Amino acid sequence: LPVEVLQALAAFDQAPISATEKLTLFLMYHRFRADSEFRPYVCMLPRNYSSPIFWDDRTLFAHGTRSDLATRTNAAKLSLVQQYNRLLPLLFSRARTLFDPAVHTLPVFLWAAQTVKSRNWFVNRQRPPFVQYAMLPLGDMINHRPHEKGGGRTSEDGARFELRSGSDYAAGDEVFISYGNHCNLYLLLTYGFEVEGNDVNCTRRGGPATEKPP
Repeated sequence: LPVEVLQALAAFDQAPISATEKLTLFLMYHRFRADSEFRPYVCMLPRNYSSPIFWDDRTLFAHGTRSDLATRTNAAKLSLVQQYNRLLPLLFSRARTLFDPAVHTLPVFLWAAQTVKSRNWFVNRQRPPFVQYAMLPLGDMINHRPHEKGGGRTSEDGARFELRSGSDYAAGDEVFISYGNHCNLYLLLTYGFEVEGNDVNCTRRGGPATEKPP
């Protein structure tokens, strides 16, 4: 992010800006800059997602107005709207040449936030620059297959992020990773898809049968 944005965020007097919020602002900023060095990556990202947060009420409530899916989706939407209202007015006032309310709208924020949620990698880099989450071009295009072994991790020397397969592949085969042993509700909310025959139960204490929300 530009220095002006970082300075504005550093002066933020509310809750600290999280790593995923910074990535969200990063995508919002670079999406509309024709001269961005990250433009090739931003241009290859999906423009639309199938996560329930983008469904209209008719589609969402077809599952029941009080269903766990509707409850969690509405909670997720509310949280994102609150994040937008907390962060963007600050940037509109303190970095007005970089963030424009006519361009960096709530729908753009929702797109960027969903991109980060569904495509970021936990890297936990233990040497400068210290990084906890990162966007990995091409690496974030690998599809999910249940019970697939292997995945991504920071190298032992902390200098790079590595993708390792737990399966043998022939030339031309599609490579898969596992996004985790999650139930369909979690997969739908986070990634926008469900897995047929998924036998992972969604459970939480003291409420409907659901997994911890993303």
